[in-house]
Formats: sequence, C-alpha cells, structure tokens
Amino acid sequence: LFRSSQIQLELVGAPNQVYVFQASTTLTGWVTIGLCDTDANGSVTLTDPNAGNYPARLYRVVGQ
Repeated sequence: LFRSSQIQLELVGAPNQVYVFQASTTLTGWVTIGLCDTDANGSVTLTDPNAGNYPARLYRVVGQ
C-alpha cells in the first residue's frame, strides 16, 4: 500500500523549448507524463501527482 504523494521535477534547458517528461518503472516502456515549454530563462517545473503509486519511478526528459 502506497501513500498518495507527489514529486516535483525541475528542468533548466534551452529557453522557449518544448520538452516531454516521461516516467518508467523498468527503464523500458516510457510513459509521457507531461509536455512543457521552458520560459525565457530555460526553466520549467512539472508535478507528477502519481509518484506515490509506485515503489520506485524513473524519469527522463526529451527535447522536441
């Protein structure tokens, strides 16, 4: 039984760039959890509200 918890992911990348945030529990079968645009400074924040549903969760960011 897992507690309902979240994780906040922060990225500093290229300014005004689109990034896809993905999650996996196995390093295969990546699932998109968000699509975000960075601001003029290259910053963006995404919250994963489902993080607490998994004993471990891995994240990656893919530029578009």
